[in-house]
Amino acid sequence: MGQHYVAINCTSVSLPDCSIEDTVYGYRPNLGANSFFTVIFSILAIVHFGTAIRWKTWFFGIAIFCGCVGEAIGYGGRIIMNANPVCIPLLLCPRQPHPSTHPSLFPGFLLLPDLPQNISKPELTSPPPPQYDGTGFSIQISCLIFSPAFFAAAIYLTLKHIVLTFGSSKSRIPARMYAWIFISCDIISLLLQAIGGGMAGSADGDDKKLDLGTNLMIAGIVFQVATLIIFAGLVVDYVVRTRADWENVSESVKAVAATKNFKRFSWAVTVAFVGVFARSVYRIAEMATGWATPIMRDEPGFIVMEGFMILISVLTLTVFHPGYCFSQLSSQKNTGAANSSSSESGLEKGQNSGHVPSIDA
Repeated sequence: MGQHYVAINCTSVSLPDCSIEDTVYGYRPNLGANSFFTVIFSILAIVHFGTAIRWKTWFFGIAIFCGCVGEAIGYGGRIIMNANPVCIPLLLCPRQPHPSTHPSLFPGFLLLPDLPQNISKPELTSPPPPQYDGTGFSIQISCLIFSPAFFAAAIYLTLKHIVLTFGSSKSRIPARMYAWIFISCDIISLLLQAIGGGMAGSADGDDKKLDLGTNLMIAGIVFQVATLIIFAGLVVDYVVRTRADWENVSESVKAVAATKNFKRFSWAVTVAFVGVFARSVYRIAEMATGWATPIMRDEPGFIVMEGFMILISVLTLTVFHPGYCFSQLSSQKNTGAANSSSSESGLEKGQNSGHVPSIDA
């Protein structure tokens, strides 16, 4: 007679036949590190919600608030994984000897003889073949993948208001189009990553669903990186062209550029951009190499490239918040939407009235 097997005691990864090595990441996510990120991003979410109200930086503040909430939830998922790391059997985990061919290696499995075809099989009272709870994995793979897209959206918005402040004549595209174009691209990237992360997190042994989810996540991140590169190119182009024609910029605008706060804000946006970009490149390398690979199982690398890259980005935008470092981005400067066009066209001619449209204009 042949044999089939029923797992009877694989209820946690602490047992010899349920090794931590059989999980996707090959480690228990560090409780201290993930608790730190959960707490700090929760605090930053509250801070940006408050500053959005205080400085009326509505879109900027809400975008970072949403990103911080997603990050906090994602690291909460990794805290869950500390107690119950996920293993998607035969799909994500390292291949192990099969119980039917190596029964001595699997004391946790009950070997039963196959029953003849004409005899009805009684219901087994043993527990069904177990899978480690995938809740934490699903939460973290979804939230940590797409949350940085919100920070990218906040960064994209700054260019629109810089162009409105310093003059649009040297910009390749109209100032208002920056928000429409790049935030639309960001939404596409976010949707691809969110859908892909959800599919991968709920694959539950379905290799086709897992592959599709993984490919969608990679496509979303690659699209995000491409968008960031184009954005950076337009920023550099605008700065070079504006500097070359600096004598035609009004004295009031030159005064803004000369302030310490604006310089700090410019550096903060640059640091935030580099952080989001570096994290996205890391994620492409991680996902493109497949599941349960060395780069995916390197927790220190994950903490640095995913955790701290995003944390540094958010902290710089918090410490050097545009509400007080670049108040032209705040709707407190708004004195009427009718003045928008004169601001956009008159800055470089010295005709600026001091108005810059609000953040959600």
